[in-house]
Amino acid sequence: MDIIKKLKSFGIVFGIIALVLGIILTFKPVQTGIVLNTAVGVGVLIMGAVKLIQELLGRKEFERSMLYMLLPALMVILGIYILINQEVTMFTVGMIIAMLAFILAADRFATARSRRKNNLAYKGAFIEGIIHLLCGIFMCYNAISVTIAITIATGIYLILVGIMIIVSSIYLKDL
Repeated sequence: MDIIKKLKSFGIVFGIIALVLGIILTFKPVQTGIVLNTAVGVGVLIMGAVKLIQELLGRKEFERSMLYMLLPALMVILGIYILINQEVTMFTVGMIIAMLAFILAADRFATARSRRKNNLAYKGAFIEGIIHLLCGIFMCYNAISVTIAITIATGIYLILVGIMIIVSSIYLKDL
C-alpha cells in the first residue's frame, strides 16, 4: 500500500516536471535553444580546461606527445566558440539533422532499388526516401527555424505526456 502511494506521488511529480518542460519548450523555444547551447558550450569548455590542467600538472612518467595537449586545447576553443556564436551552433545542429535525413533518404532509395530488382514491393521505401530527402532539403534551407519547430513539437509532446502521467497517477487504484 505504501509503495502505491509513493508511485502515485512520483508519477504526479514526474508528470508536472514533463508538463513544465513542455510548456517552456513550446512557448520559449529560442531561449531554450540558447540555454542548451550555453550549457553545451560551458560543458565542453570545462571538460577541455580540466583535461588541459591535468596534462599540464600531470606526472611526467612517460614522454607525452603534443596531441595530449592539443585535444584539450581544441575543446577549450570549441567551448568558447559555442558560447560566442549561439546562432552558428543552432545552425550546426540543424545541418547535422539535415545530413542524417540525407543519409536516411539514401538508405531508403537503396532499399527501394534492391526490393525493385527482386520484384518486391518497393514504393513504400521510395516514398520514405522522398520524405527524408524533402526534410533534409527543408532543414538545409532554414536550419534554425526547423530546429525551433522541432523544439516546439517536443514541447507539445511533453505537455501531452505530462498530462497523461498526472491523470494516470491520480486515477491509479490502490491494490
